[in-house]
Amino acid sequence: MAVQPAAEAESATTLKRAPLYNFALTVVARISSVEFLTNCTGVATVAIGHTAPKRDAMTTPLIYTRRSHPLGFILAGGFVAGTFDIVYACTFWGLKRGVPVQRILQSVAAGLLGKASFEGGARTAALGLALHYLIAVSMSVVYYLVARRWALLWQQPVLCGAGYGVLLYGIMNYVVVPLSAAGPGSKDPLWIGLSIAVHMLLIGVPIALFARSAQQG
Repeated sequence: MAVQPAAEAESATTLKRAPLYNFALTVVARISSVEFLTNCTGVATVAIGHTAPKRDAMTTPLIYTRRSHPLGFILAGGFVAGTFDIVYACTFWGLKRGVPVQRILQSVAAGLLGKASFEGGARTAALGLALHYLIAVSMSVVYYLVARRWALLWQQPVLCGAGYGVLLYGIMNYVVVPLSAAGPGSKDPLWIGLSIAVHMLLIGVPIALFARSAQQG
């Protein structure tokens, strides 16, 4: 079919405007894509002189925070308390009587092995260290479990932790040690006084503070 002169002129004009038309389509497409990405991510973006609209509270995406697992805090409480305790014991007896660290650790294993522990060298010393931290972590676990039912224990960690430390000292020195193979503990007044203070401030309180962190997540 033959093309009319008017149609030919219109077709020619359209062809001349095609590059400009295609460029305009490209710009619009890019602006639209920027707006779409901006609306999806909520990030203010400036593109070709265009500022993304602000998002109101109804359209702001929810942010979910992941709670820390309480086991980590419980273990940390036990390890911190256990470290304070063993460092105190090694420092006290090392300064007072020159007792080596290995023998102090063997004295812990003596609760299980008796006097044979002092003949086992590094192996029984390592066993004593492992038993020491096992007991400390157990103390931390017990406090956390009770604190889940009695909120005061984690709401007042310093006061309750200090009281828990005194309780631990009594149980360890008047129940656990006498029933073990280690024999009676030292009756040195300075050792007893400092040990009670250490159990209050460096064992009970750290355990209670970490139990609070475990409870709050």
